[in-house]
Amino acid sequence: MTYLDDLADPVMTAPITLWRPEGQDFPIDPRFFGPLGQRSPDPTSDWGIWRVIRGRRPLPPQGFKIHLAPCFDEFDEVLAIAERVAQEFELTLKHVARREFLWALYSKNAPRANAGKAIVLYPRPEDLARCLVSLRRALGPRSGPPVAGDHSLSDTIIHCRFGAFEFSDATEFNEWGQALIEGPDGTLRPDARAVVPVAADKDQLFELTGLRFDAEPHALPDRYRVRAAVAVHAGGGTYLADDLATGDRVVIKRGIRFIGLDGHGTDAAQRIRDEAATLRSMADSPELDGRVPRLVDTFEIGTSSFLVETRVDGVTLFEWVASNSPVYAGIDRGTDEYQGLAATYSLRVATIGDRLRELVVDLSRAGITHNDLQPANVLVTDAGVALVDFEAASRGGPSGVRGVPWVYGTRREYSTGSDVDAVDRLMAYAYWPPVVSAHLDPDWRSRFTAGVQRYFSGHAPTSHATTGGHAGSPATPPAAADIYRAYARACRHYLDTGVGLPHPLRSPRGNLDNRPVASLGSGLLSLLFLPRDDDEVRSAQERLIDVLAGGPSRPLRVSDLGLIGGVGLLPAALRRHGERDTAAQWSEAYLDRLEATEVDALSSRLDTGLSGILTAILLGTEGRPSGRAAAVADRVGKELETRARHLLRNDLGRSPDAEQRGLMGGGPGIALALSLWARSHGGDAGLSYDLIDSERRRYQVVNRALYFVDGDKKFRPYLDRGNAGLLVAASAVLPANELANPRWQRIAAGLRTALGVAPGLMTGAAGLLFAASVVNARLGHLPGRIDSAGLFADLRSMLVQTPHGPLTPGGLGRRVALDGATGAGGVAVAVATHRGDLSLAGLIDNRTHYGERAHAPVTTH
Repeated sequence: MTYLDDLADPVMTAPITLWRPEGQDFPIDPRFFGPLGQRSPDPTSDWGIWRVIRGRRPLPPQGFKIHLAPCFDEFDEVLAIAERVAQEFELTLKHVARREFLWALYSKNAPRANAGKAIVLYPRPEDLARCLVSLRRALGPRSGPPVAGDHSLSDTIIHCRFGAFEFSDATEFNEWGQALIEGPDGTLRPDARAVVPVAADKDQLFELTGLRFDAEPHALPDRYRVRAAVAVHAGGGTYLADDLATGDRVVIKRGIRFIGLDGHGTDAAQRIRDEAATLRSMADSPELDGRVPRLVDTFEIGTSSFLVETRVDGVTLFEWVASNSPVYAGIDRGTDEYQGLAATYSLRVATIGDRLRELVVDLSRAGITHNDLQPANVLVTDAGVALVDFEAASRGGPSGVRGVPWVYGTRREYSTGSDVDAVDRLMAYAYWPPVVSAHLDPDWRSRFTAGVQRYFSGHAPTSHATTGGHAGSPATPPAAADIYRAYARACRHYLDTGVGLPHPLRSPRGNLDNRPVASLGSGLLSLLFLPRDDDEVRSAQERLIDVLAGGPSRPLRVSDLGLIGGVGLLPAALRRHGERDTAAQWSEAYLDRLEATEVDALSSRLDTGLSGILTAILLGTEGRPSGRAAAVADRVGKELETRARHLLRNDLGRSPDAEQRGLMGGGPGIALALSLWARSHGGDAGLSYDLIDSERRRYQVVNRALYFVDGDKKFRPYLDRGNAGLLVAASAVLPANELANPRWQRIAAGLRTALGVAPGLMTGAAGLLFAASVVNARLGHLPGRIDSAGLFADLRSMLVQTPHGPLTPGGLGRRVALDGATGAGGVAVAVATHRGDLSLAGLIDNRTHYGERAHAPVTTH
């Protein structure tokens, strides 16, 4: 079942083709469906979720863009006015193409930086003032949501931000893919979406237009000092803070008017006011003390409503399951020890369920129905359980559908009985956390039945009520060949139609840009790593090679460098396919870009920075760089070595900098690159060993498995910044006798399951499977093999049938993605590694310890 919340992810330009929310059975306001706007005499084009109406005058490269953010129900009227003004000044106009996309931008789960930006005009500098005056006159005083990062014209829905209008071959980008533009003050800066607008731009706007702009006020009363953000979204956010008047730790919740809409069109500010009323109504129920938050304060600032509530100490049910479930214990399934842990854990889950049902009943006696039970809203405390987040709660009657569908199903109305039934589903989740299947598959209960037998040897969850039945039988999981074929078919479909990737890789004028296509992180490069046995796979590979022929379609940018996020792996893959001329063209363009880039401007990261660049050069030259490549590798290697020593001197293990952690952004990635560089010129690998050990010391044993620590203890088995990535780096750097140490066996224990993580390569199940396959097949020094077959089964259960075959959604959303970082490309690579169909021998090879040299490119069997 598909829910429109899935559209409200950070990638707001994702075309929806494989998923059709209009045809699904879920309660959503009918206003949120249908086309928008009238037919325009100017040429139009569809670009992701946008409809672009190009004006007759050329589009400037940058300037002050105008955002119009009307109330949802006034969108059509405002759009008609905007189209008339755009025609008057012959400007280019962009607007959301359909109502479901508009709702996505205005919904409660939309990213804050995108919210409200539904109509955009691109005026020339000399037209800006007259265009704003014309819009102000035609629109009149109106109310609408604030636009993050923009300056707002008071009493209107007009907002302005300086940024890039359209990119060209001359546009420069930084390593994070942000365009570099010359701001209104003449200084170079990245064109980055932000929540807080650039203060100096307000003065420039006044000089250009004579109109006074201001930003939405956001300062809190002096009584509160915010310590951290728990969540920030289109409708506001939740924050931890100190109440300086009492010395207590409190939670502050913000809701913004006209934005953060739920399925019934209620905005976030109204939900905050409703929640405050609910908390007031519970104040006279002493039996709820310590089990629900208590209201401390309410206030209004600008278009935002705030409430302050007491903080309830505890961990979320999600965190509790990850820290206590035997699934995560790192013990082989089927052993007596595992079964003993499972029995004890089952009793603890049953106790939590009983207490949660008692709390639901006590709330009912107080006239409250929660309506949104989910793992993030259930706290396990020292005294039992507690509930938070009463935004969706109803007082004295049934409520409209609010809760997450995998807990509440497709109910049209909620009641206390619905909450009691939801407890059973939460306990089913706690027994065996099918997070991914629960969110993706309407038949997840049948998968749960099979899974509970597999992980608990038939021990069924204790329940006081039916869980709704387990209709149907689990679908036959796809074989590796099915996964390869489905991915190849979808890639070919994208190359032929431009539809299917999470990012629009075509220019605004429809031309395919082959630079991002050639990336493993965001493009289709995974396709070239698959075996060529199948006709469909081979045909899709040949189609991709045709697109890549002749080198980059436009000059490479700084953001095209790196190993994962750039095109660094492409030359090695092309050479394996016999395309040496094309590989040479990309290599030359890669070196050209590097020679024109100051290394000081690049990070040390493996995915996008110096570590990835050095690794890419070594892989692309089979470990033997010469000529220009050797000179560039030497320059990058020396800089990276200097930075590595600096990191170690400054105690990498205690650095608070999140950019210095994990395989992609931290010490292990630098260690891997320096290790390969040392082999290429006979250098010392001692620095790489020290970096790996420094990262290893940052892990702590929790429940006999190792968790990555980044300020709080969370289960992080990821490839980019968790156990999986650390093992991959260690496999290429450390000697065999060190890898046999029990400390590495404990780190490997964190890869025993893929449950509870997304399907992708960087932060998901595919990354676990990739790392486990490397450890099992290439190290051979750990006494206990990681259950890669179980990981493979878990990963296959996350795949979803599409018209192209079984593909993985991007992250936990239901939108199919083809990229390598989060989508089907990364899954295909991981499966190929597990099956022995792919080898990254130049990157991961157990024969290169103690100075042994092994020069091997990317290979496929």
